[in-house]
Amino acid sequence: MAENNQAFLLFAIGPVQDFIATARRTHDLWAGSRLLSLLMVDALKKAEEAGATPIFPLPNAAGEWPKSVPNRAVLEVPSTTDGKELGALMENAVQEAWRRIEQGVKGRFSSYVPKDEKYDGWDQLWQTQNKGWLERYWITWPAQANYPAGYQTASEMLDARKRLRPISPRVEEGEKCTLSGVMAALPDPKLSREAMRNFWQAVRTQVKKAGNISETAVRRGEQLCSVSIVKRFADAHTILQDEKRRFPSTSSIAAADFRLALLQNWSAVQNEVAAWMDAADKLELPTFNTPEPIACLRSAAQMAAGNGAERFLKYDGDYLYPDFYTESRILEAWGEEEKDRLTDKQKKKLQKLSGAAKALRALYTACQKTEPPIVPPSPYYAVLKMDGDDMGKTLSNKIGSAAKHREFSGRLARFAQNDVPAIVEEDAPGALVYAGGDDALALLPVSHALPVAETLRRRFVEKLSDDSPEGWGELHASTGLVFVHHQAPLQTAVRQATTMEKAAKSKKKYGRNAIAVKLLRRSGEPHEMGSKWMVGTGTPLPVADVMEKVRQSMVQNELAAKFAYEVAANAAALSEVPPAALRLEIGRLLRRHWDEQKRRTPAAQTKMAAFTDELAEVAQASSERAYDLGRWLLLVTFLAKRGGDT
Repeated sequence: MAENNQAFLLFAIGPVQDFIATARRTHDLWAGSRLLSLLMVDALKKAEEAGATPIFPLPNAAGEWPKSVPNRAVLEVPSTTDGKELGALMENAVQEAWRRIEQGVKGRFSSYVPKDEKYDGWDQLWQTQNKGWLERYWITWPAQANYPAGYQTASEMLDARKRLRPISPRVEEGEKCTLSGVMAALPDPKLSREAMRNFWQAVRTQVKKAGNISETAVRRGEQLCSVSIVKRFADAHTILQDEKRRFPSTSSIAAADFRLALLQNWSAVQNEVAAWMDAADKLELPTFNTPEPIACLRSAAQMAAGNGAERFLKYDGDYLYPDFYTESRILEAWGEEEKDRLTDKQKKKLQKLSGAAKALRALYTACQKTEPPIVPPSPYYAVLKMDGDDMGKTLSNKIGSAAKHREFSGRLARFAQNDVPAIVEEDAPGALVYAGGDDALALLPVSHALPVAETLRRRFVEKLSDDSPEGWGELHASTGLVFVHHQAPLQTAVRQATTMEKAAKSKKKYGRNAIAVKLLRRSGEPHEMGSKWMVGTGTPLPVADVMEKVRQSMVQNELAAKFAYEVAANAAALSEVPPAALRLEIGRLLRRHWDEQKRRTPAAQTKMAAFTDELAEVAQASSERAYDLGRWLLLVTFLAKRGGDT
């Protein structure tokens, strides 16, 4: 290479998206990402020890590898001969790391397996499934005097290597894993459905006895293959040995802004919260022993003036929804099977159900008396998926040396390790699944989704662009954002976020440097929209900021929701008028639907004029003009209502 090295070594593992997105619980989602990162870090450490020099990703200033690393690595090696040896070494390191993890989980899981000879086949099926599911690809390629050309060729060779991977047809008969849907569920495909059900009921009973129900329970109706079991149970052996953390549920994410508001108004609601917690304890609802995973909420609890704030965070967000307090949901929370007839013990415990529901209603009533009133938790949350635009072209065409490539990698690492977690988990009550460089996946309450998306976009541009004479120019990212009910299938939500991120990048849709959004209502048709991040004929306007301001005005009862419906209903006519007439009509509708008591004040007049200009710019920036504006406004109306109908 240009710095006296002679070859590239590119190494990747997979399948990434399928392994991570195959999740019924947020824990599965997070664990899949962490497991792949652990495997890659083991490979990188082995390569470093053997003399390779990492280019991407890079360890931090202390020489430590981050908890989230990409599934693809670039290294410098002295020659292609060394590259072959090091590639094989990295491949073996990944295999060994996975073997160590799955064997550790297997030892733990075996203590939950019922002692019955008809289930003895689980050990053989475990070995078969873990033998060849993990993919490893690597290539080594000579460097060239022209660094970008050499790197581009190496990247193309790695892509070609992936396309040549062997396809091993494997048909697993019998009952399928409810997580992957492809592999057979343990213990044995030849068993009857009833025998399978009895096996997993026994496993759930043993897990509950072991005291793991709130952390790693196998839920009612679940049956898992060995790879899914590793994801579900690996935390105790591998992922969380030094972290002792959990990942919040979708319900806890959806209710995170409500929980934050309670903590910020603790003195006004602490008695009602305490009464609700006491009622939940009488109902014997499981609580967490590990610390609250959302940093923003931990900080708010520490600042709350009153006892019980940190105790409050030990309850799952699911318990804050009135529809949780049903016989079926309570039995599921207890980890007990739902049968035709309740036992006497269950009947006695369920007598406390109405008391817990009543305590929650009392808490809701107290929230209406705060100033401003605390609104109930939204039943929806957001999945955000962000990815840098044209990163491969930047590396292949604009990075002139390995030193410059490392500088670029260092910026990516700092953005992923410092900026993204701070924006998602400290400045907002969200949860970060991973941030591996230029890509990130996060879960957020609906009220914070648009502001977080815009902040990530802006920080990405600030931290990763380089306009110096030898720099790579300005960089951008595209984001897919999906709003979904907290009880909807998690896999669907994550895959839809990936679909929307691809739509934001697609030339046929929004053409990169864009945001694409989908609302998946529990009933009714999906609602989709998107645009470039920045619009306008003059000073560029951030679309997400404009829409967030509209949402805030609706939340504060300044602007009526009917404004959005009128714009959407009249989109056909509004799209045909000249720009000046469009602006006048938007202004007229705004004034018509602004709070009557406030709209004549100078402050309201100024605000409405600014909104009129900004919304007219958003409409004119789209080829569909008022149609797209109407879609955006219907979305923010939904968000302002925290899940109301549009």
